[in-house]
Amino acid sequence: AAMGGAAFVHPYDDAAVLAGQGTIGLELAEELPQLDAVLVPVSGGGMVGGIAVALHALRPGVRVIAVEPKGKGLGRCLALSQRVLDPEAANGALDTIADAIRTKCLGPTPWAAASQLLDPAVLSV
Repeated sequence: AAMGGAAFVHPYDDAAVLAGQGTIGLELAEELPQLDAVLVPVSGGGMVGGIAVALHALRPGVRVIAVEPKGKGLGRCLALSQRVLDPEAANGALDTIADAIRTKCLGPTPWAAASQLLDPAVLSV
């Protein structure tokens, strides 16, 4: 990016990314008026954060349930109100076949935006 003059946009830890991913929540609210819960795969938190913020603004009663790869520990993080459980391992990748969602913890931006909005019932697969 620096050599070509392009700007680096973090894949999940960026407010603009959350806003873009939040359009999924806007579309869900518009297309499904009876929606009461949504399951969202989670890695670094950009998508789950954006959807949670958008749905909370439009339909605060809709549950946003994170679906994580086994070993991530997001449910425990939410219960403890602690973004990172193991700082030494936080930057490593989860050992999972779901190679697009291997990040061990939510980024600081998605955590700040959505940790209080996510349903405490996290699904691990």
